[in-house]
Amino acid sequence: MKTATGNSAPALSAARCWQAVLRRNRWFDGVFVYGVRSTGIYCRPSCAARKPQRKQAQFFALPASAERAGYRACLRCHPQRSGEDAVAAERVLEMCQYIDAHIMERLTLGYLALVFNLPARQLAKMFRQVAGLTPQQYQAAARLNQFKGAVRGGARITTAMHAAGFSSSSRLYSASFGLTPRSYARGAAGQRIWQHVARCYLGYVLVAATERGVCAVELGASRSALLRRMRAEFPQAHLLPGDVRLRHWVAAILRDLTGRGPVAALPLDVRASVFQAQVWRALQTIPSGETRTYQQVAVGIGRPRAVRAVAQACAANPVALLVPCHRVVRAGGALAGYRWGVARKQALLAREQRRKTQRK
Repeated sequence: MKTATGNSAPALSAARCWQAVLRRNRWFDGVFVYGVRSTGIYCRPSCAARKPQRKQAQFFALPASAERAGYRACLRCHPQRSGEDAVAAERVLEMCQYIDAHIMERLTLGYLALVFNLPARQLAKMFRQVAGLTPQQYQAAARLNQFKGAVRGGARITTAMHAAGFSSSSRLYSASFGLTPRSYARGAAGQRIWQHVARCYLGYVLVAATERGVCAVELGASRSALLRRMRAEFPQAHLLPGDVRLRHWVAAILRDLTGRGPVAALPLDVRASVFQAQVWRALQTIPSGETRTYQQVAVGIGRPRAVRAVAQACAANPVALLVPCHRVVRAGGALAGYRWGVARKQALLAREQRRKTQRK
């Protein structure tokens, strides 16, 4: 069977792969993986996630092939892992389920270590390696999802905010593309957001802007998935096709991506806390072709003990490329989680480093 990327799954037809996916057949785990065009995620055949329509499924012999095609690994079945990694993935899934069930409690690392009978340092390392973030960051994201669900279900803003564990509305700004919580609760009603999607070597890039500036830069595996994500996030906004101004900005971003122009300095319309703004400004000073560790960024802004907070600010960045959070790595150079997929982060860094070498 040939996939759209030209990689073959050994001795298997697309029909046989699809049957294995429908039956969640574990015997085919490690034989092939399948990507879902609408979500940009790839999974094991046995993944317990909701199955896509047949036309949305694309099959690959290797996880690396799926990632080259722009897909990112499923955080539920971890198709890129095997052996001991699979065991770790199962343990972290249990931890995530526990955090979801105790979302309002203060879950310190030491407390989780007691619950799961693991040394705190080992638990933290395992969680970061599998999930790409800390347990505290996962809990914060779960609280944000709870807030979104509550306000869309008709709950009062203040009630939903405090029920989800947020002490103030400022903590929600960076996750809502520059909209206040009240505006988000109305599905961004009355907001005009222009959007344009273009093809690039990372798959597709969506750039969205308000009247004041760019409010989102998203990377994904397909045009339709990116547009659906925007519509789901802001169902009541006036989503408009890109105008001349936005198309000019998209062209500037693409020139920067391909090395055919200077770094795009575009106006941004993103809300952030004082600390997040400080971190994002620091990221914008990292030269192309270079990286910094989370610790170095923390030291650079005069907050050497705020390494975790720096990582959280990077994860909250809604404008890929314009705020280059892909240039921040773990101590030792290891790539940490990236909102738009570690494979894209690796590709971005590799291309920037090649460009820097060629300029010398």
